[in-house]
Amino acid sequence: MKVVNNAKLKRNLLFCLLNSIETDIRNNILYLQNEGIVINDEIIKKLKQRYFDDKKENTETLDFLINYLDMGDYIQILQANANIFIDKKSLKKLCDEIEKLIPTRNRIMHVRPLEFDDDEKVLNFVRNINNFDGIIKFEETKNEFDKINNNPNYLLSIVPTVYHEKKSNIMNNLPMVDYDDTGFVGRLKDKELLKKKILGPYPVISVIGVGGIGKTSLVLSCLYDMLDDYDETKDFFNSIIWITLKTKGLYDGEFKKIKNAIIDLDENFKAVNENFDDINISSVTDIIDYMKKNKTLLVIDNLETLVRDSEIKKLFEEIPVGSKILITSRVGIGNYEQTFHLEKLSKMDALIYFRKLSNIYKVNSLIKQKDEKLEEYLAHLDSNPLAIKWFVINVGRGMTPDDILNNRITDLTEFCLSNIYEKLSENAKYILRIILIKHNRCGMAELLYLCELSYDECIDSINELFKSNFLQQNEDFSYSILDFAISYIQNVKGFSNYSIDTKIQQAINKLNGSLENLKKDIHLTNEYHPLSLFPKNDNERIATLYMLAAIEASKARDYAKVDKYFTLAKNSANTYSDIYKIAGYLYSKFDSIKSEENYKIAIELAEDKAPVYYFFAGSLINNQKYEMAEIEISKALRINPDNNLIKLRCARLYKMQNKYDESLEILETIDISSDSDFSNKMQIKYIFETIDTRIRYAESLLKIDNKKVENLIKSTIKFIENSDIALFDFTIYTSMFKLAHLYIRLLYITDYKTDPLINYLFHFHPYILAAKNGHKKEQLFNTDLENLLLKISEEDSKKINDIINYKATIKELNYGYISRLKENGYGFITPISYTYQTIFFHCSQFKGDFRRLRINDKVSFELVVGDKIQAINVNLYTGDNIEEKIELDYISDIE
Repeated sequence: MKVVNNAKLKRNLLFCLLNSIETDIRNNILYLQNEGIVINDEIIKKLKQRYFDDKKENTETLDFLINYLDMGDYIQILQANANIFIDKKSLKKLCDEIEKLIPTRNRIMHVRPLEFDDDEKVLNFVRNINNFDGIIKFEETKNEFDKINNNPNYLLSIVPTVYHEKKSNIMNNLPMVDYDDTGFVGRLKDKELLKKKILGPYPVISVIGVGGIGKTSLVLSCLYDMLDDYDETKDFFNSIIWITLKTKGLYDGEFKKIKNAIIDLDENFKAVNENFDDINISSVTDIIDYMKKNKTLLVIDNLETLVRDSEIKKLFEEIPVGSKILITSRVGIGNYEQTFHLEKLSKMDALIYFRKLSNIYKVNSLIKQKDEKLEEYLAHLDSNPLAIKWFVINVGRGMTPDDILNNRITDLTEFCLSNIYEKLSENAKYILRIILIKHNRCGMAELLYLCELSYDECIDSINELFKSNFLQQNEDFSYSILDFAISYIQNVKGFSNYSIDTKIQQAINKLNGSLENLKKDIHLTNEYHPLSLFPKNDNERIATLYMLAAIEASKARDYAKVDKYFTLAKNSANTYSDIYKIAGYLYSKFDSIKSEENYKIAIELAEDKAPVYYFFAGSLINNQKYEMAEIEISKALRINPDNNLIKLRCARLYKMQNKYDESLEILETIDISSDSDFSNKMQIKYIFETIDTRIRYAESLLKIDNKKVENLIKSTIKFIENSDIALFDFTIYTSMFKLAHLYIRLLYITDYKTDPLINYLFHFHPYILAAKNGHKKEQLFNTDLENLLLKISEEDSKKINDIINYKATIKELNYGYISRLKENGYGFITPISYTYQTIFFHCSQFKGDFRRLRINDKVSFELVVGDKIQAINVNLYTGDNIEEKIELDYISDIE
């Protein structure tokens, strides 16, 4: 026998077979009394009570009482009398099979929704019934099965006896389900989760999903289960009121309007009165009053059909404590609800459902197909239960699968998505358009960049599309439009718009070009550059574009734009550690609190934390938070103890804390010649730190330990002599000037020889004088020098005077910015690493049109020292690596 495709006939079939199975078992138990079968007193007592509850009288006759046995009792009796059966193995098998039938028997006898395998379980039992002849003779069942096989119309004459055993006192008007032909397929986890939500603390629960996804079926199956689990649910509700706003349905393979559909809430409430004796409801106010007096679960099916939102708003806002509302809808309702998003069937469940329908409707062409082919069809149908049913029925009516999918898919999508698209906001529709043009795959960062909406507007629109079941999120967190929704959107009247599509495509092209240019950017090369960025995916690459804009804004001191671009970057890739690292650096210029907050986030997110500890420590040093800085730099050193950059920063920190011995100890471990990552700029920093630490150390000991001061000065001069003078810049010149001044002061208060000072001045007088001219301590230097010259010999005094008054030239190339320009033909340059003194230059020394120079132009120049320091050979700087020459992470510590 094949499974019948009519829900009523299926119930009649299962009723006939189950009823005959029970009749056979009861008759055999009566018969086996002669063989010694015994029914224990506990079961007899239970049967007497059931008989009394039904007949309102007592009896001792077993022939009457035995009709009140249930299937669980059969198993108990047979197992308790196992000793009278020879074939113990068959007895166990029979009891196991009867136990499998119990849930199906209860669903049939108590008019509950069927599960997808109920019919197969019963039919398999009957087909194998001869295996149990040694235990029970199933003569009635065999006769009934023969009648059905020989005369299928026999089922039409059956009127099933409904068991009115009332487990539940929860009044309800739940409708019969429309899936009895197949039974309820899959969704076990969904049922469990939905039940928890219904019995949980939420006053409003919404089951959201596209049309045909199975929302109504899931809710009904769950609610019928709850009615049967009365002991568990009795304290939650006194009544369940069901109303439906459905206007369309699938009938014989066609999507048609439901005749006499009621989409007005008040009219629906009036219709409820027919199913409840104690209810007289005609308005929203009446239902609210009823729900105050009775713990009620109000179920509203297909809510999106409702036109007047004000009706439902009052209901949600005034829902009484203890009562709840459960809705099914294609669109979420916002703040009121606890949402349960129903997804498409799993691949396995969809295939089972497809096979089940193909057998029920006897569609041989589909029955014969391999799973791989059916899975292709399911992909087109998005595993939507209603779509699968629509497809199978139409194939059964003679249409080919290709004709259905190519020519009639719009019928399906219109049904599933009607009443949704037209309610979308313009922003949400624009995002759909972007995703389609991006070949149906677009990340959050791309959407933000392309849609020209604020982050909040973009997120609201995405959530709106999720609630409306247009979008899905992929494994890489990008967004795609559900497959079967694409054709619907593209066929919506007015969707095609050439000018808007062109604008979006131009924005995409611009973005792609910007991302391609990132490969050439210097910020993507060195992890110990304070502005380094290492994006790994499209979201992070787009965030990088925003951070580069933030860097430019910081240079222009436009801190409002720094905030703006950082926010855009964070919204594009909020787990990308580099953007927080750079934000920490940029904010350190004007907001130390924000700087620290962002560095801490960067540390949490970073894979390699050492560079972030390094930069965080630098920021804390600059803000004179030395104890905190020591903690962070120590962490960096623990991770990467051989890194010269980290050691250099640690040495600087110790210097700022006056821990000079510790600082010098670390500096002595640094070998700049062996470190390929030590750029020219970092070598200058190393030279400066070594000189400056010794000078500060010596200054702290002046008049305390002059001999040590002399040793420190001499060792510093030796270090300068051994260094590559081509690396020196104004920062080093200043340190050399300070060292000369310190030596002069030391010689004035001691009797130490002056030869080392004279040699030092002779070898390095151009650099010393370059820093001296215009320095704020120039006058003090001159005064201290005059005092020394009066103390030492005339010969030594003359040597020093000759050196000091010699006109010197420094041929090394320097870099800086134009800081002032005067119309009468001269200007001033601020060196990049030396900010307290500007350098004069005459227009005749500029290699170009002086009139075209602008403030902040980058230039290269040489120095000449005469009566005053001047710049010569001034050129606009056009090198590719100017960013490496701009001071981004360095404080010169010049007093």
